[in-house]
Amino acid sequence: MTYIELRNFIENRMQMSHVYQPVMLLTLLRHGGTAAKRDIAASILSHDESQLEYYDQIVSGMVGKVLRNHRVVSWKDGRFQLDGFNKLSSHQKAQLTKLCERNLKRETLARISYRFKRRKSSSSGSWIPMKNSPKSAYSALTGSKRIS
Repeated sequence: MTYIELRNFIENRMQMSHVYQPVMLLTLLRHGGTAAKRDIAASILSHDESQLEYYDQIVSGMVGKVLRNHRVVSWKDGRFQLDGFNKLSSHQKAQLTKLCERNLKRETLARISYRFKRRKSSSSGSWIPMKNSPKSAYSALTGSKRIS
């Protein structure tokens, strides 16, 4: 597509039902004309105000509430604060970061495995939808309540 054709499409023919088309084109333009599907999806997500509002509610109502109840974080002046952060050494911060990354990786891998197992058993006709989803795919697969 030539510059004139692309410009005409953007100015005159692009359907603006949402941010998807201009964000995808911006991503492609900013990445040398090519981008992975995941990069485009992440870019769309970063521009989707409804998703930002949704996750704002998740942070406030769920994650933040749980961590406040455990006295891990506090809420002050419109910001979450990791309690005791200023008392941690650089080494301690790095170790805690690694622990969080490890748990995130385990949960992500478990979710992938859990979805695959559900899909596989579903194709054989033996899968029955669960009434209650597990809080953690890792715990659903391992029967463990904690990731250690």
